[in-house]
Amino acid sequence: MFVVWSCTRTYAALVFLLISVSGSFLLPTGNPILLLLWMTVTFGGGAAYFWFVPDHYQKNPLKDSANGKPSWLQDIGDFSISTDGNEIVNAIHEKIETEGKRFKKEKV
Repeated sequence: MFVVWSCTRTYAALVFLLISVSGSFLLPTGNPILLLLWMTVTFGGGAAYFWFVPDHYQKNPLKDSANGKPSWLQDIGDFSISTDGNEIVNAIHEKIETEGKRFKKEKV
């Protein structure tokens, strides 16, 4: 995930890198206490960074920030998962229309 997100969400990618590197050191030890500690810290820290803290800043935005949250804070974003064929087709058509508007020639 670090490599995938490193181009667009640098700070979030660093969170994934920290989780990966810490797991690479702690998990091969086979110590159940270290495993439990790593799981608690990574799941708790990940949930805090990606869900709870962004929700906090959404409810209580910063006044001196452009989007109401610190620049280091990057959430996962809004998305939904659907298996309904009509919703999938509508989402594809909406995306095509949106992208098509970006590339229309402007009249000068």
